[in-house]
Amino acid sequence: EKKLRDEKRPSKIIPFQKTKEDCKKAYTHELRRALFAPKELKNPEYLERFRGIYMPYWSYSFHHDGPVELSGTQSYSKGDYDITDYYTVTGELHGDYEGIMFDASSSFDDEISQSIAPYDPSQMKEFTPSYLSGFYADTADVSSKLYQDDANTIANEESLRVIQNDRNLRSYDIEDDTALKKLNEKMMTQIEEPVAAMIPVWFLTWRDRDRVAYTTINGQTGKVCADIPVDIRKFIVFSVLLALPIFLLLEAAISLSAPLSLSLTALLCVIAGAVYFYEMTEIEDRDKRKEDKGFQAKKRKKKADKTNSSDERWKIGDYLVAGGWIGLIIVFVIAFFMLDSTISAIFNRFTIHFFLISIVITVWVYAHRYQREHELSYPMAREIAVSQIAAIAACVISMIHPVSDLFYYGGMMLCYLGVFITMIMIIRRYNLLITRPIPNLHKRGGNQA
Repeated sequence: EKKLRDEKRPSKIIPFQKTKEDCKKAYTHELRRALFAPKELKNPEYLERFRGIYMPYWSYSFHHDGPVELSGTQSYSKGDYDITDYYTVTGELHGDYEGIMFDASSSFDDEISQSIAPYDPSQMKEFTPSYLSGFYADTADVSSKLYQDDANTIANEESLRVIQNDRNLRSYDIEDDTALKKLNEKMMTQIEEPVAAMIPVWFLTWRDRDRVAYTTINGQTGKVCADIPVDIRKFIVFSVLLALPIFLLLEAAISLSAPLSLSLTALLCVIAGAVYFYEMTEIEDRDKRKEDKGFQAKKRKKKADKTNSSDERWKIGDYLVAGGWIGLIIVFVIAFFMLDSTISAIFNRFTIHFFLISIVITVWVYAHRYQREHELSYPMAREIAVSQIAAIAACVISMIHPVSDLFYYGGMMLCYLGVFITMIMIIRRYNLLITRPIPNLHKRGGNQA
């Protein structure tokens, strides 16, 4: 009772309808599809760690009641002409939307809260503290105004979809005005005061050093959102067992020359580096929760956003990248207009590998810049260099075009090693990508009733 006096008392609550046993069954079913999940995740003792927490939500309600006027078109062909007729579509619109919910806790990631949605608002009860008995409860620290426009958009778009699918209006192309204010006016949208509600969520955490993967389950419907890491040893064993028959099959069906094989392995290195760079940017966005409105709003209250300025010396990288691509175009043009077939073949070989080197340099330069500008704690540019150096070495060997095949095989082994190391790093970073800092509910005020 004291805690509820200190915080904003919720008006509604959806009681837990799924038990811990239900959660264990749902999570076990989810793990059946995860071939590379660590064995600890299937340990019965681990599954006992499910914790029920009532999370704060804002519940929004909207009404559409009155005349509506929308613009529509009808297009058709007549002879050699394409004709479009313009119409004003009018009518009476009556619609009610209740229980459009967004979480009101900055510690609860919006991505997760939306993944386990929806909840059935018809099962909401009047709040009484007795529902909290035996469960944890988090407190609201996000303004109800933050998600009001998002909820409003959901209601408007749903009503517009119903109008567009009306059998009497299907022949018309009803224009979708994305401006929220205009759509509110056209559809006579009325907004009720948001309701503070407590929503049931089951949490299960799995710690890996300073990171945590956790599973959340909708305490009303049982819908699961699970962070499932990859066991590197399982992945390597499976990859080797899969690679051997594929290699033997290709060996029997396709015959590749040593230079072409080296070029293909160099391309694999380039692709591996690009995938690694993409994954690192995903980790950065997820770690800083850039799409989480509640978290960002709370963060802005604590301190103003900092703007990072690029280091001037890294403009050299831009010149290097631009020079590489300009050189590539020049080589390509020369190769295209060459009349002598021998010289043209040499230039074509240079063009292909110069193209790969240009991509390598572009990826590495921008990886280094991204790392500096975003002040990343992990050495992205250094780790990405492993596969990229191998790719450059392979391209140089192909350009030199040595007589002995040993040089080509040596370059191929270097590329395979680079791809293997990069793949291991990608898996490690993937495990980083799907893990998060755990919401510290106790520090923010959550407690067990």
